[in-house]
Amino acid sequence: MIYYLATSILNRHDYFPEIRKEIDTIDDMKLSMDWPLAVDGFLEQEYINAGAELAARYAMRDTEIAAIAGSELIIILLPGGPGTFWEYGFAYGLGKAIIVYSPMQDFILGEKGHFVGMKGTVVVTGGSDNLIEAIKNMKSLKFKEMMKR
Repeated sequence: MIYYLATSILNRHDYFPEIRKEIDTIDDMKLSMDWPLAVDGFLEQEYINAGAELAARYAMRDTEIAAIAGSELIIILLPGGPGTFWEYGFAYGLGKAIIVYSPMQDFILGEKGHFVGMKGTVVVTGGSDNLIEAIKNMKSLKFKEMMKR
């Protein structure tokens, strides 16, 4: 199963790699884009002018769009930033299976949170073992039936 992992740019060096390692232990899971690596490359570049920087931003955005569109499962790691919410909305609009994960309930915002009640979205809190269990359930035929919108 090809998956896309979305989170805040601030989580790209600690939270993201730990979760990714755990997900990659599940059979047949393949990450569609290693965007922390792409972001680091973008941030380390010295651009000759604003036009070159803008072109690099557009190229990275197009790569993210293709990665989301080509993924079967989108995993949102909270806390996220504005880009994370955009990635969620784009994936939702494409009808992708989505898991929103937060180690703390606070980021889900209770029973009336942003993601609660969204068809095709599974909200997971607590330890990363809960996330891994949810991903395994996503791979089952039963969940694919639940995904129908």
